[in-house]
Amino acid sequence: MWSVGVRRRSGNLTQECEYLSVEPLGDLRGGRIAKSQALTIQEVHIARLARDGLSNPEIGNRLFISSRTVKYHLSKVYTKLGITSREQLEHVLPAAPAAAGPQ
Repeated sequence: MWSVGVRRRSGNLTQECEYLSVEPLGDLRGGRIAKSQALTIQEVHIARLARDGLSNPEIGNRLFISSRTVKYHLSKVYTKLGITSREQLEHVLPAAPAAAGPQ
């Protein structure tokens, strides 16, 4: 049985994923995946920056964390997504849709 707090938090995480244009790894509200399998918001940020070609030190500088912490988060991302390298991120993390501008 899911507590009200867990349901509320899972709904918030789903909304954050939608805001970041990231597909959640399953439906947390339906309890179909373990919370430990879903990417955290920090992992999503780091994975997207890595996918976009930034190095660990560059990501660390942007997020005010050490490159060693970036490496740790990326290893967690790889495990959760079932991949082994940052080159595979572009295949599992879709690029954010381009903003529609005047044409």
